[in-house]
Amino acid sequence: MSRRAPAHASPRTPAVVRRLRRVVAAAVADVPAARAIGVACSGGADSIALADAAIAAVGAARVVILHVDHGLVAGSAGVAASVAAWARGAGARAEVVRVKVARRASLEDAARQARYAALDARAATLGCVLTAHTARDQAETVLLRIVRGTGPAGLAGIPAVRGPYRRPLLDVPRADVEAYVAARALPVIDDPMNDDPRFARVRVRRTILPALAAENPRIEAALCRLARGAAEWARALGADVDAAAGAATAGA
Repeated sequence: MSRRAPAHASPRTPAVVRRLRRVVAAAVADVPAARAIGVACSGGADSIALADAAIAAVGAARVVILHVDHGLVAGSAGVAASVAAWARGAGARAEVVRVKVARRASLEDAARQARYAALDARAATLGCVLTAHTARDQAETVLLRIVRGTGPAGLAGIPAVRGPYRRPLLDVPRADVEAYVAARALPVIDDPMNDDPRFARVRVRRTILPALAAENPRIEAALCRLARGAAEWARALGADVDAAAGAATAGA
């Protein structure tokens, strides 16, 4: 297996690529060099961009790509194999974990719990685990919590750091992720569940966010600012922001 050192951006490297790599490098700067960096990677645009940026930022030898196969859609084993093959081709290690998702009222929540149980088991041996939540995920989470009647701590949305988990793309717009993927010609595997209107998050993405964007084109950035302000307020008062992370933190 080839081992790649951290990539150094040339002047010809697109600005969005340099920017995302800097964001990821800053997020793991305090992790000892001897510790590996895990990256949760579904194969979607957000997580493949994060994985590629992590490899460039710290070197492939330190990166472990973690793919959780929920077994909920046809062909999931093939997706897992494709993600692992891409990671190994990039010089990183790859691990595929297959989980059993309990069938209950909220399939999205059940899948999230199964995924994090698998990641938790692996996180103990790593310096940290990166997940690919972006500004869009944060905006959706804040809106979902408002609709469901959250308290002030809940408005903090998805925490940038929670235990071993770090989310370096939390303030990065989806458009920047897509530009990164295009610039790097990365393979993307879309999860059909991300377009399934049975899930509240998908309905928020398709209807509520576009309606709000008509009033404020920078609604995602505004909701992210709200989340940061709420998190600062909660910390100042000693509120448990992590406990409010809850089921709405679905994603990569």
